[in-house]
Amino acid sequence: MVVPTPATAAQVDNGVRVITEPSVYVLGRQTVDSAELDRFLADHGVSWQSDSEVAGEVLTETAGRVCFDEETEILTDAGWKRFADLDRTERVMTLNPAGQRLEWQRPEAYQVYDYTGPLKCADGRDVSFAVTPEHRQFVTFDYADPRGGRYEFARTADIGTRRCCLVSAGGGWAGAVPDAVELPEVQFSQAVSNQFGSGYGTATTTRAAVQVTGRERVLALARLLTYYAAEGSVRDRPGSGRGVVIYGDHVAEVTRLCATLGLRYGLYTDRRNGVPRVLIHGGLQWLELFARSAGVGSPNKCLPRWVLELPAPELIRPSCSFSLCS
Repeated sequence: MVVPTPATAAQVDNGVRVITEPSVYVLGRQTVDSAELDRFLADHGVSWQSDSEVAGEVLTETAGRVCFDEETEILTDAGWKRFADLDRTERVMTLNPAGQRLEWQRPEAYQVYDYTGPLKCADGRDVSFAVTPEHRQFVTFDYADPRGGRYEFARTADIGTRRCCLVSAGGGWAGAVPDAVELPEVQFSQAVSNQFGSGYGTATTTRAAVQVTGRERVLALARLLTYYAAEGSVRDRPGSGRGVVIYGDHVAEVTRLCATLGLRYGLYTDRRNGVPRVLIHGGLQWLELFARSAGVGSPNKCLPRWVLELPAPELIRPSCSFSLCS
């Protein structure tokens, strides 16, 4: 900390003191262990020089200003959060390169800064993020055998157009099956008529929220949501009922899941392309569950967090491939 104060002054007749020369008191300094910094650089095979004398700037420049954008999320012990929303009290999920085990760690420092320049983004089945080009990725370029490949740190900018794999489900993940998944409360209106068909207006019905409980039924719902997110759509046509349609050659599995959940269904084949379809009945309440949990329309569909946080045996996806874009 530097505090400027007047050192010499001249007193004038009107009582105003005129400062003629400032002095500076150095109350404290940020320090950097140069030897440890050099050892860090040597261990990672890089070099860096800075013309700054401010310790914080030197450390940031040495790190290459590596950072995620503010929209990227990280798993914390308080749930998934954007980096920009961290309150700096959370533990975050990390991957230990030794054995590729997942560990909770509390960050020792946070860096936030304005950045103008290109970002590299990764969009794959299990990952989506954007980073500065200097950011390092823990990847393998052995695409043919990602499980047994040699993983290494590589600068994102150096990956270029090469295909690579990163670990998206490290060892040691426990996860949990929720005790219950709630179907939301819904309201719907119906026309009211007498025996002669004369209209008497409409009546509004409310169905209270209910829960899907039990491990087997919750896991069945998780798998059904996965089929819906990958190859499904909602059906909400006046006069033809409300439900969810699952496409493709999954009839046996989808109907088994429906039976576990006690859901009625119908089978038919799309005349346009011969693709089998399963129409899952359940009314507005089940339709709302699928729509709110997993989205509507291909660009908007995703799996809810509780599905992504199931135990490891339910998430057998140890690695994934991705391509970089600027």
